[in-house]
Amino acid sequence: AMELVGKTRRVLVGVLAQAFYTLGYFSAALLAWSIHSWRWLQVAMTLPALFFIPYYWLIPESSRWLISQGRTAEARLILQHAANLNGKTVTEEMMQEVVNTTSGKMVSSQAANFLDLFRHPNLRKKTLNIFFNW
Repeated sequence: AMELVGKTRRVLVGVLAQAFYTLGYFSAALLAWSIHSWRWLQVAMTLPALFFIPYYWLIPESSRWLISQGRTAEARLILQHAANLNGKTVTEEMMQEVVNTTSGKMVSSQAANFLDLFRHPNLRKKTLNIFFNW
């Protein structure tokens, strides 16, 4: 979802997306408190996930991922559809800029490896923070 919003709204979308994890933890605790059999608890916690199976067919693939895989025509269709839903028009120059920007980012990141997470001090600090928090 982060790549579908502008730079000014990415923090808000990221925080809201993570808020559902907290709500899930609270609801799991309440469910466990009210359902004493672990088998029925498992059923109750699994059933809502079945409603998300149609998302596979309803949600389009990430345009950035499609571009990185060389499927720019599909990415253009998805971006054009999103623009139409929002009542916006997308020029060919805008589409080409998105393709060029995303392609450039993908090419530059292909040579990275696991040890690159520890080479720069700032990235090392963030990586270790994530490791310890998870």
